[in-house]
Amino acid sequence: KGGSKEALRGLGFCYEKGLGVKSNLRKAVQMYQQAAEAGNATAWSDLANCVVNASGMSRNNMKAFLLFKKSASMGDAVGNRKLGWCYVKGIGVEKDVKKGVQYYHRAAEMGDSMAISSLGVCYAKGMGVRKDQVKAFELFKRAAEMGNPTDICNLGVCYKKGTGVKVDHKKAAELYQKAADMGDAAAICNLGVCYYSGTGVEKDVDKALSYWHEAARMGNSAAKHNLERCKKQKGDKVEKVLLLASLSKLVPPTMSQQSVMERPLFKEPMTELSPEDQIKRRSLALEALKMTLEQIQAKHRKDTAEAAAQTKAEAEADSKTPDGKASKPERASKTEVRLAQLIESCKVLLDLMSEPKKRKAAPKIVKPIQIRSRLLKPPS
Repeated sequence: KGGSKEALRGLGFCYEKGLGVKSNLRKAVQMYQQAAEAGNATAWSDLANCVVNASGMSRNNMKAFLLFKKSASMGDAVGNRKLGWCYVKGIGVEKDVKKGVQYYHRAAEMGDSMAISSLGVCYAKGMGVRKDQVKAFELFKRAAEMGNPTDICNLGVCYKKGTGVKVDHKKAAELYQKAADMGDAAAICNLGVCYYSGTGVEKDVDKALSYWHEAARMGNSAAKHNLERCKKQKGDKVEKVLLLASLSKLVPPTMSQQSVMERPLFKEPMTELSPEDQIKRRSLALEALKMTLEQIQAKHRKDTAEAAAQTKAEAEADSKTPDGKASKPERASKTEVRLAQLIESCKVLLDLMSEPKKRKAAPKIVKPIQIRSRLLKPPS
């Protein structure tokens, strides 16, 4: 009981998200309420979010607006941004985009990255302000420099479409890659578009399909649409890429073990498949096995060369560990682990080509590496 207002708010966040404790929205609201009454301005915004989302409280947009307003009046950046959002969307108050932009400006001046990004959208679309694409680009760039993957992806869209800056497809692809590595679903989808068309990167349709599958798994609708169109056009090639990407782990995972192996073509015993499907399954597995083995060899050659170069560099620098022995490159152990995983994947592919006698369920495969997720509207 008691405690500082910051600690109370932090505890409320833990209860809301289930961090270190069992998720309890009502308890979260209690903690936020105590923190707010103790003088934490942002806690009033947290309470308002609970009201808007009906998390531990009944939904009441007018009440949420008043709570955001109180937070903003105390000089809180998040409160000002959220109050601007209420005016722009008409949440609990009559819609007034110009007034909403004013509050975005206030929050942006306090350094709130999401407010800066929201302002960028307003200037790009001419919402509540005169349309100014150069200003929008500057705002997106400023927000991206603060490290938010959504804003980095937005900046990539600017370079792709020439919004306030000269079109630079290579730069756009680099930004998409950076945001994708941070888990942004739209950036993963957009990166797939780049590889599919060869815009800013070397064309690689298989890699594009893999990126779209990952983005689709994370809920990106544009990626789902792109993938469905490709399935209709390319048929078996897409199925082959699905299997390879899921089992080999050499490209972003496209489908979970469950979704791949639950497909009738792979789930049913070979003896229960039609002659045509038996041939198709063996053909796909053999093709994937061939590609996997080729990439195993390429991966092994690359890592061996890099490990040798690292060892040589350490020897020239006379790098020694405390016990007097030369340090061993970390890459060697990582290579061994990756090769073991890939060999296991090959065993699964061979199993798919075999004619099972008693097996009724699909074989267990190596769990694919997951890419973190975040959602943003992709470029058209």
